[in-house]
Amino acid sequence: MGALFNGIAMDDEPSDAQLRAYYDGHLDDYQLPARVSVEVVAWGKEPSEADELEIKQLALDVRKE
Repeated sequence: MGALFNGIAMDDEPSDAQLRAYYDGHLDDYQLPARVSVEVVAWGKEPSEADELEIKQLALDVRKE
């Protein structure tokens, strides 16, 4: 026989119904506070000279098609 804890043998397995009843009776013990994590990344809005050249080349390529 297993050890006794509060009068219940440790080798006794609770049934699914017993587990559900315990859980339903102790819902507050299983609630976690809502948490939110936010990370913000910002870049400058001014295009570089390389960006402008790339876009101009893209426009020229599209124009040729």
